[in-house]
Amino acid sequence: MLYYNRSGLALGTAKLMDVTPFDPVNLQTTVQAPPETFRVSVHLVEKSGVDRGPLGETFVNPPPPEPTRRYEGN
Repeated sequence: MLYYNRSGLALGTAKLMDVTPFDPVNLQTTVQAPPETFRVSVHLVEKSGVDRGPLGETFVNPPPPEPTRRYEGN
Protein backbone atom coordinates (compact mmCIF):
# COMPACT_ATOMS: atom_id res chain seq x y z
CA MET A 1 0.00 0.00 0.00
CA LEU A 2 1.25 3.46 -0.85
CA TYR A 3 0.23 6.60 1.04
CA TYR A 4 -0.04 9.98 -0.73
CA ASN A 5 -0.63 13.49 0.57
CA ARG A 6 -3.04 16.06 -0.92
CA SER A 7 -0.38 17.17 -3.43
CA GLY A 8 0.18 13.62 -4.67
CA LEU A 9 3.57 13.17 -3.03
CA ALA A 10 4.31 9.71 -1.63
CA LEU A 11 4.39 9.62 2.18
CA GLY A 12 5.37 5.98 2.62
CA THR A 13 4.43 2.36 2.08
CA ALA A 14 3.12 -0.61 4.05
CA LYS A 15 3.15 -4.31 3.24
CA LEU A 16 -0.31 -5.84 3.47
CA MET A 17 0.12 -9.55 2.70
CA ASP A 18 1.83 -12.14 0.52
CA VAL A 19 -0.32 -13.53 -2.31
CA THR A 20 -0.07 -16.03 -5.17
CA PRO A 21 -1.92 -16.04 -8.50
CA PHE A 22 -3.44 -19.41 -7.57
CA ASP A 23 -5.36 -18.43 -4.43
CA PRO A 24 -8.23 -15.97 -3.99
CA VAL A 25 -7.57 -13.08 -1.61
CA ASN A 26 -9.94 -11.36 0.78
CA LEU A 27 -8.30 -8.07 1.70
CA GLN A 28 -9.93 -6.63 4.78
CA THR A 29 -7.56 -4.88 7.13
CA THR A 30 -7.07 -1.65 9.04
CA VAL A 31 -3.81 0.24 8.70
CA GLN A 32 -2.35 3.21 10.53
CA ALA A 33 -1.69 5.78 7.81
CA PRO A 34 0.54 8.82 8.27
CA PRO A 35 -1.49 11.82 9.50
CA GLU A 36 -1.18 13.77 6.20
CA THR A 37 -2.55 10.88 4.10
CA PHE A 38 -5.11 11.98 1.52
CA ARG A 39 -5.13 8.95 -0.81
CA VAL A 40 -4.06 5.29 -0.59
CA SER A 41 -3.19 2.93 -3.43
CA VAL A 42 -2.90 -0.87 -3.20
CA HIS A 43 -0.16 -2.18 -5.52
CA LEU A 44 0.93 -5.66 -6.55
CA VAL A 45 4.70 -5.91 -5.98
CA GLU A 46 6.71 -8.99 -6.99
CA LYS A 47 9.23 -10.64 -4.63
CA SER A 48 11.96 -9.11 -6.81
CA GLY A 49 10.59 -5.64 -5.99
CA VAL A 50 8.98 -4.96 -9.41
CA ASP A 51 5.79 -2.93 -8.92
CA ARG A 52 3.11 -4.32 -11.26
CA GLY A 53 0.85 -1.33 -10.67
CA PRO A 54 -2.19 -0.36 -8.65
CA LEU A 55 -5.04 -2.78 -7.96
CA GLY A 56 -7.16 0.05 -6.59
CA GLU A 57 -7.07 3.50 -5.03
CA THR A 58 -9.29 5.48 -2.72
CA PHE A 59 -9.36 8.78 -0.89
CA VAL A 60 -9.03 8.80 2.89
CA ASN A 61 -11.86 10.32 4.86
CA PRO A 62 -10.84 11.73 8.21
CA PRO A 63 -12.71 10.24 11.17
CA PRO A 64 -15.55 12.35 12.54
CA PRO A 65 -14.62 14.58 15.47
CA GLU A 66 -15.32 13.36 18.96
CA PRO A 67 -18.70 14.55 20.23
CA THR A 68 -18.52 17.47 22.64
CA ARG A 69 -20.18 17.06 25.98
CA ARG A 70 -22.34 19.87 27.23
CA TYR A 71 -22.80 20.55 30.90
CA GLU A 72 -26.44 21.24 31.64
CA GLY A 73 -26.21 21.97 35.34
CA ASN A 74 -28.10 24.73 37.18
